[in-house]
Amino acid sequence: YSSRGLRRFPIDRLRTAADGNKKKYKCGACSNRHCRNPVASVGIALHKGGGVIVCSRRKYEPFKGRLDCIGGFVDYGENNEQALERELKEEVSVGLNDLSRVRYLNSVHAIYPWMGKEVSLVCALFIADIKPGVKLVAGDDVAALEEFDLHQTLRKEDFEDDWMYVLLSAAKA
Repeated sequence: YSSRGLRRFPIDRLRTAADGNKKKYKCGACSNRHCRNPVASVGIALHKGGGVIVCSRRKYEPFKGRLDCIGGFVDYGENNEQALERELKEEVSVGLNDLSRVRYLNSVHAIYPWMGKEVSLVCALFIADIKPGVKLVAGDDVAALEEFDLHQTLRKEDFEDDWMYVLLSAAKA
């Protein structure tokens, strides 16, 4: 059981359903059937002004050293906005009140390597302007914060995944 009193899910004991459906699994320990649904996540591009977006450089695997936007998984009991607020505080030491014009951009699907498995993610992407005078400080799993000029040519290989490229391409428009 977790600290919240919820039963932990024994993901290592899952077996593909007898009919071969890769979205449905049967637990080898309790025989319960489970569906393999995407994991919710959030990401935000922080616009500094003048066509400059602040990106993070990942500190840990997967994708160590690659450019990323601020964000992460939506925790149990959170909505997207609450997850975004928490991730901003953890990764750059600011909150939503330090930003202006926070707006939803789109959502994307991605496959994310996690603990030796491929996890299906659905990421809600946002964009916001950093208010004047607000200082971002790298924290949590951020190795460094870097400014990225949207007037530069975007190269997919510089980013963690296609969704980061999509986010910056949309911010550039």
